[in-house]
Amino acid sequence: MARQPSYSDERLMAAVAAARSWRGVLRELGLSATSASAIRSVRRSADRLGLDYTHFSGQRRWTDSELAAAISSSVTWREVVEKVGLTDPSSQVTLKGHAARLGIETDHLNKRPAPPSSVGPAMHADPRHLGRSGAMLAAGWFALCGYDVSWPLEPCRYDLLVTSANQIHRVQVKTATVRTGAS
Repeated sequence: MARQPSYSDERLMAAVAAARSWRGVLRELGLSATSASAIRSVRRSADRLGLDYTHFSGQRRWTDSELAAAISSSVTWREVVEKVGLTDPSSQVTLKGHAARLGIETDHLNKRPAPPSSVGPAMHADPRHLGRSGAMLAAGWFALCGYDVSWPLEPCRYDLLVTSANQIHRVQVKTATVRTGAS
């Protein structure tokens, strides 16, 4: 026989409306917020009552419906990242995973814009592109210093191979756009 919950349906309705995650619901109900079985039980009760919890975002800054709206109204993944309030371009991977889990159509975001017909004075460096260009910048620097640079053919634990004085060095490139103190 199933155990009766220690909370009423009304308390559960209020907790789901007030919280932004299942752990938040558990806290609202005065239950242990670390128990996976408690989360499953509370979620089953919420489903039984037909409660809407699409506003849950957990530690995310956006809800599933906000992500869906951002994707449908954008033409690039960078736009989606900005619309959900993120700043790191590498967040695209996380957003793509959530979109796939939710079954959101994203084919329109994969199209690359046509390259500009002319390169002129309007070009400027944008730190949001640093993650994509970091390995190329490092390779250019090593080449300018007289090293031979090689790229792995398949994804590896390193980004570049650099040869100097008959020695081969693996190079992992990391980029950042945040300053802390003098670094």
